[in-house]
Amino acid sequence: MHGAGRSLGPGAEPSAAAAGPSAPSRPRPGAIHRRAHERALLHRIARCESSFRPGLIYDAGRYRGAFQFDIETWRSVGGRGDPAAAPPSEQRRRALILLRRRGLRPWPVCGPRAANRP
Repeated sequence: MHGAGRSLGPGAEPSAAAAGPSAPSRPRPGAIHRRAHERALLHRIARCESSFRPGLIYDAGRYRGAFQFDIETWRSVGGRGDPAAAPPSEQRRRALILLRRRGLRPWPVCGPRAANRP
């Protein structure tokens, strides 16, 4: 094998890949806080938009599901089919993607309300 048995030199550390698997890293406190904040925001948005009704269809069919997606926005975050027919977990997953990409802008009424509530 080419390079087998070569010394790394004094004081050199092997790469992480060469050292083998390591224990999983712990999430940073900031990341934990961010995820909890995102979950709370999404909970409040869904309560405001649909009273937690994942099958809700509003405004002559334009807005659909717990987070009141329009079809174009739903597809932009990887959703397929009808948002109102998607399982609640899928709706939350797509809403989280949207929240991370665009902040509260997609929810012009409920986004600010969600942000200003404890």
